[in-house]
Amino acid sequence: MTSVFNANGQLEASRWLKDPSLIKTAGFIDDKYVYSSSSGMKFSVYDPAQGTEIATFPDMGVEETEAAIQAAKRALPEWSQKTAKERSNVLRKWYDLILENEHDLGKIITWENGKPLTEAIGEVRYG
Repeated sequence: MTSVFNANGQLEASRWLKDPSLIKTAGFIDDKYVYSSSSGMKFSVYDPAQGTEIATFPDMGVEETEAAIQAAKRALPEWSQKTAKERSNVLRKWYDLILENEHDLGKIITWENGKPLTEAIGEVRYG
């Protein structure tokens, strides 16, 4: 695979992914994306093949973990009131979306950890 970066080292996901919106540089807590941590710290993810930075992410800690746990606790009563069929439909739709995007998700895994694309797509399907 040729580089996913432009001459300035910026990730050009739109050139390589059918749906570049699949790459998120945030956590997801309480139904919203969180682009910074309470500490303000970030960490980088590097392309192991080229050593270039793919993106930076907020370095979530105790505060964000507690917020995510509390959000999950608040969501549980509504989720538990759903029938098994309703929950099954939600999970099936999620599964279908994953398979619909398996090639893009495989490419993201490949960029992040260097797995061969076929193996990464297999991981998406298996997961």
